[in-house]
Order: sequence, then structure tokens, then C-alpha cells
Amino acid sequence: MKRTTQSQYQSMVDFMERHGDLSKPTREPNGRLYNLQKWSELADLLNWDPTGDDRTPEKWRKVWRDLKNNTKRKAARLNRGAQRKGGGPALQDQLSAIELRVLQQRQGLSMYIISSFFWRLFEKGQSKHLSF
Repeated sequence: MKRTTQSQYQSMVDFMERHGDLSKPTREPNGRLYNLQKWSELADLLNWDPTGDDRTPEKWRKVWRDLKNNTKRKAARLNRGAQRKGGGPALQDQLSAIELRVLQQRQGLSMYIISSFFWRLFEKGQSKHLSF
């Protein structure tokens, strides 16, 4: 089973912050070609990391898609837990710095939503579930 290392995730998120989310189509005339070239460039960068496994650009696309989907699901679960009233065990899960950056990448997810999510955690005394 192939494992993506933290340094590869870090490099992937850095790349996406610089070049935009490559999973979203571009509106440029050569947008598809640009997108394919950037995925190839990203794959080369990530495969250069000696601590992780090598993958094709298509496999790295799946890693990025899975990271985004898993992060979105985790944030929603934490958000639901922060909104709950009454007793019950505190959530043991937390968002990593990389996951926070992935959430910021998502188009349509405004800083207001992100900040209100953290404020609710803070109000409930669950800010310990965030890691930086």
C-alpha cells in the first residue's frame, strides 16, 4: 500500500496555493493543456521526495481529491460536534494545519464560514481539537 508522506502533502498544498486548484477546470483557451502540464510538474515535484512513494499524475490527482474530500468531511463532523448541545464526549479529532489550508483552497468557502467554525469550537471549549 502506498503512503503519502507529510512532506508530500505539504508540497502538494504549497503547489496548489501557488497555481490554484488543478482539479478545477480553467477557462483559458489552452486551459486543459496547462492543467495537464501542471499535474505533470506537480507529480515530478512530489516523486522527487525520497521519503514517499512515486505515483503518476493521475494517481496524484486521486490523492488530492481524497485529501479535499476527507478534509471537508472531517470539518463537517467537527462542526456538527461543536454545534451539539448538552453532554457527550468531546471530539478527539482535530484539523491539522494542512487541512486548514485545504479548506481555505475550496472555492465558495469564505473566511466567514471558517472563522465562525473556529469561534464555535472556541466557545464550546473545544479549541484543543485544532492543531497548528
